[in-house]
Parts: sequence; structure tokens; C-alpha cells
Amino acid sequence: MEKLDLEILHTFVVIVEMGSYTKASNILFKSQSAISEQIQKLEVFCDAQLLHRGRYGAKPTAIGEKMYKHAKKILSLNDNIMADIRNHDSVYELTLSITDYFMPATIASVLRGLRDQCQNIQFNVSIQSSSKMLLEHTLEQYDIALFIHLNGQRLPDNDNFMVVGHEPLCWAGSKDLSITGSAPLPIITLPKGCLLQKLAIDKLENNKISYNLSHYASSVIGMQSAIEAQLGIGCLNRSSMSKKFIDYTDILKLPALPDIDYIMYYKSEKNPFINTIKGLVERVTSNDDAFEK
Repeated sequence: MEKLDLEILHTFVVIVEMGSYTKASNILFKSQSAISEQIQKLEVFCDAQLLHRGRYGAKPTAIGEKMYKHAKKILSLNDNIMADIRNHDSVYELTLSITDYFMPATIASVLRGLRDQCQNIQFNVSIQSSSKMLLEHTLEQYDIALFIHLNGQRLPDNDNFMVVGHEPLCWAGSKDLSITGSAPLPIITLPKGCLLQKLAIDKLENNKISYNLSHYASSVIGMQSAIEAQLGIGCLNRSSMSKKFIDYTDILKLPALPDIDYIMYYKSEKNPFINTIKGLVERVTSNDDAFEK
């Protein structure tokens, strides 16, 4: 009986997750010709093309997607068997992508809670914008991804999406900000592409509220810093507001902003962690004082 080669399966999985032969060769410390040869052997063995390789990297074919799912299970089972035989606890590698709309203290609290409730986890964490996760189709690179989405808006078709929390959006500004009633509203925003920031600007324009873009921030942390420096007002979710910020919606009679959903994308084999993460995110988004801001 012919048998699958675990080393070749591992190479295949790394290529799929990195989306590139070059990146895979750097991780595996093998030449591109060596890993190309391994993939050719696997495709001959399976009698099917598993990867499309082009100028923008490597992507699995439909059959390659099936092989990827099976390969992950086989490699995970192999690790668990060897850990059990050697009397070691299994160490789970968890690749996470977390929206930058979580404050750093909140991200740390989620990771700490996950570590406390699920032992033997090795984290690989990436903090990035929700727009990038969706628009650049990077979700497949992660075991679990947490991102924000406007409440009620349709998500891409995928069974592995779960709503894990809700939260209001606020017109956030420093408590000490001084605004002259007749002057245009100073607005701090992120670069084009952020759906929340586009929503905020559209709300102002639709309600004929005079404003000027006083500051462009490159990240949510940059926006928080600009708000604290009293450079203007920005659209933030409640849990990303420090105790130095207040919501100016009612104070300045600004148009109400909608709620956002926290969406979790997850790979099926990571199910043991799903409920734990869901509970931690719900705790963050439902209680202003749950974590130190």
C-alpha cells in the first residue's frame, strides 16, 4: 500500500499557508527547487494538480484545498501521537490575527485568558486592520482571526464565521478637547479603505455637518494618540476608548453611529479554542471595566 510522506505533507501545508514557495523555502530552510520537487512528487502520488503557481504566489486548487484539510489533520494527529508516546503534553500552535480596534491592554488580556484556560499553547499573533484581512484575503493564513464588521452587513460565504460580540461606535474625543461651535468639526481619520471611517465621513456629509480632516492616522493606535493629543474627534468602538476619552455624539448632536459585530473566522480543527475565545471577546465588549484601559 502506498503511503503519504509526512515531510512532503508538511511542505505542502507551509506553502499553502504562506502562499509562496519563496516564503516556504525560508521557513523550511530548503531550496525552492527542493520543495518544488516535493510538491511534484505529491501531485504525481495524488494524480492531481494541488497548487496553482503564478506571479502572485501559490494557491491551492479545489483538490488542493481538500488535501490541505486532510494534511493538517494528519500532521496534528502525528504530533499528538508522538507527544502521547513520549509522555509529553501536546503543544498547540495557534496562529492568530486580531483587529487593531482592540486596545493593546485588551489584546493582552484576551491572550492571557486564553493561555490560562487552554494550557500548552504557542502563540503567533498578528495585529492588523479588519479591512486588510477581508480585502486582501489573508484569513486563510490564520487558525483564528478576529475582525470587526458593520452590524447587519453581509459577510462572504463561509461556514467558519461566527459572531462573537457586539459593540457601539462612538464619536470619540478627549475630555479636554475645546471645540468652537461655529468652526468646522476637526476629524481624525484612517487612510481610505477603512469601512468604519468611510461610514463616519458619510454620516457627517449626509447630515450636512461641516468638518475638516485635521489628522490622518496610519493605524488605530495612531488615531488614539491623536485624539489624546486633542487634534480632533474620531470614530472608535467603545472598548478602544481610554478613560481620557468621551463620546461626543450627544454633546455635539452628531449623527448616531451603528453597532459593529466582532466576527471570528476559524479553522475547523481549532474548535477546542473557539468557545474560550468567544467568551473572552464577549467579556471585553460587554463590560467597560472588564479590563484595565
